[in-house]
Amino acid sequence: MFQEWVLRRTYSGRPVMSVEALCPEILDIGAKNSLPMMAKTTDMLQTTLGGTAYKALNVLAGSLMSMSGRMVATALGVSPTTATAVLGKLREAGFATSSREGRAYRWHLNTDNTVLRSWLEESQSEPSAGRAPAGMSPYATGGGGVTFERKVAVQYLAHLLVGDGSMELGDSRLVVSVAFQQAPEHSVDDLVVHAACVDELKPSLVLAVGVRRSPDLVQSDESTRKLVRSFVDELINAPIDGPEHRAALVVAGSQDQAQQLAWLADLASRQMDAASFFDLARAPGKFPAPVRERLAQIEALVGLALTDLDVAEPGQQVVEQRTWGLLSRLTVLMPRASRRLTRGTGLR
Repeated sequence: MFQEWVLRRTYSGRPVMSVEALCPEILDIGAKNSLPMMAKTTDMLQTTLGGTAYKALNVLAGSLMSMSGRMVATALGVSPTTATAVLGKLREAGFATSSREGRAYRWHLNTDNTVLRSWLEESQSEPSAGRAPAGMSPYATGGGGVTFERKVAVQYLAHLLVGDGSMELGDSRLVVSVAFQQAPEHSVDDLVVHAACVDELKPSLVLAVGVRRSPDLVQSDESTRKLVRSFVDELINAPIDGPEHRAALVVAGSQDQAQQLAWLADLASRQMDAASFFDLARAPGKFPAPVRERLAQIEALVGLALTDLDVAEPGQQVVEQRTWGLLSRLTVLMPRASRRLTRGTGLR
């Protein structure tokens, strides 16, 4: 029998229970947030930035997703005003950038910066952590095999505890619950996130999140076929009334196939129906060949999914309708996998 983890925020704004009590192995409790680097670069950055700003740099480096100023303040244990000041310092130095998402600004590293890129690359040469002392959990000593899926889960748990939202939830929605392994209620059961606006008494969004490190988005890949089938099944069986149902695919860092899928999802979300979407996407010479090929692969995968789900001999019109329905409600997220995470966990 699978284990089920659920954490909810009451509408009074308080979590039902602490995350530490819920699943300490997911949060990698006891692990350091900082990324030890080679002394020369580390000393230079610490001298240039100062202690608090350097710690903020490490916080951003250790995060898979962009962070709000309030999240950085919480991680540093400082006031929001102080966090804003140090983030501004990082931006002035060219080490961080920000973007407006709804009513908040999100911060992330500027990996185009030569010094910062060197700092991150040097972290790969850090010796592996020694074996944990006998009788101690590897998670407690910071050397545990934390998976990419768990790192993604931590980000949503952080949104829940801090009381904010993220881009894929829509403007002004906040995370109100995070659940794990919700099959058979949800076909996509890596993570199920419920979100609501501040003035809503019930969640207005259910986001089913599939997490894959580096999926091969072609019809010949069996794992991708299962993934797309779960997405199609999730959206087909979503209740007509009640909260909006959407899906998200999270992959580890920028990947060509995922970028193509994200482009198609954005295009589909801006078209009124399947016919308009396919007419535009298939217009000769309008879009790059790799994007058109990705659409053909996704369309074929949806057709296979419908057959697997006992939709007998789905016609072309049905396949196109379901493909547009999936893409128009899909968000593709490509958070950067931190260097610290890659060592010893199989993430590259």
